[in-house]
Amino acid sequence: KANPYLFYSEILKSQIFEEQGKLDSAKFYAKKAFFGLPNNELHSTRYMNLLNLTADRKSLDESFELLTKSNNFINWKNYLIIASNFKRKTKDLVLIERAKQAIEIFPENNEIKSLYNKIIIGDDALNQSVNFANKGLEFFNKKDYAKAAIEFEKAATLNHLDYANYENAATAYYMINNFDKALELINKVINELNPLNGKCEYIKALIFIKMQDPIGACPLLKTSLRLGFTASESLYKQYCNF
Repeated sequence: KANPYLFYSEILKSQIFEEQGKLDSAKFYAKKAFFGLPNNELHSTRYMNLLNLTADRKSLDESFELLTKSNNFINWKNYLIIASNFKRKTKDLVLIERAKQAIEIFPENNEIKSLYNKIIIGDDALNQSVNFANKGLEFFNKKDYAKAAIEFEKAATLNHLDYANYENAATAYYMINNFDKALELINKVINELNPLNGKCEYIKALIFIKMQDPIGACPLLKTSLRLGFTASESLYKQYCNF
């Protein structure tokens, strides 16, 4: 009563009703608190949790604009987690656009990246791609590079957002001297996925060196070193100190 604009009484009522198993009443008061004071993380998180428990997609969509208006990380993450849990028969183009929006706002955040991948690729495809990648690693460790390359490519086909699948496939093809295929895959990483880790430039430099073009490898090794990939240093000293 002292300050009804805090909506703390509504939050307490929501907690009590949830403990009693009365989720509709709990959601009613959580909604009142959220729409009354949306910038309060306690209010928004409680309301989002209840929307998740009651599988209330309609209310989740209705709350999106207010929830993400201030670009609060917790609110964005909660929305993407809950929205991605709803089963859909077809791709949700609205959710995909919102996931893209989130990745633009939080480009370096691994949690948002993971949720983005889940939404864009889908759980089933992600799990299958991991299985193919693990098989590829097994073959690679056994030095069966031809089979490893095939498995890594399968993983890349299912999850085109994970540049590691393309890098691993390129490396496997490099090991069996299939330079055309290795270049095709590593160029995809450099030109389209652009991880800025220096490793893809290093792999391409290795391919050039094996193709008897160490001069062509030097700019790649220089870029790789600039991006902090220290494994390129010895090759740069060996081939590019002229």
